[in-house]
Amino acid sequence: GYVDFVRELVEKNKMNKVKGILTAAGTGGTAAGILIGNAVYNTNFKVFAVNVLYDEKTIKEKIFSLVEDFAETFNFKKKVNLGNLEIMDGYSREGYKNIDDEKIGLIKEFFQSTGILLDPAYTGKAFTAFSENFLHRKVSDVMFLHSGGIFGVFGKSKRFLEV
Repeated sequence: GYVDFVRELVEKNKMNKVKGILTAAGTGGTAAGILIGNAVYNTNFKVFAVNVLYDEKTIKEKIFSLVEDFAETFNFKKKVNLGNLEIMDGYSREGYKNIDDEKIGLIKEFFQSTGILLDPAYTGKAFTAFSENFLHRKVSDVMFLHSGGIFGVFGKSKRFLEV
């Protein structure tokens, strides 16, 4: 899936301005797919993975393992640059299913200005990292990837109304 995502970006000539992609990392599949896509399509951008479920060491191992499993399963011989992976740690200190009021406020503000809803357990935490590290610093060469996780919003709807 995310190998094709890289293909689409390359075909639409969108990668010439993008130096990195930031995404949430639950199991690591999205980040692994983008790293593999980098190798397949000869791109060389950073993958900023915001660990929302596992600690930094574990998610990095999971992503590397997924890349290795792909290479073995599909006899993939191109070198995947694992050095392009950067884990952005510390955005899920409250735990996977929990979120603090500051993050809820940011998600709510983003929704009110764009109409795009981010869930609190997954993409909301990744967006917090994107906002703090790139958006507020006016860095425009890193893309935020909304990779799903919308259903977590419904369980926190009351908190969204309170913040």
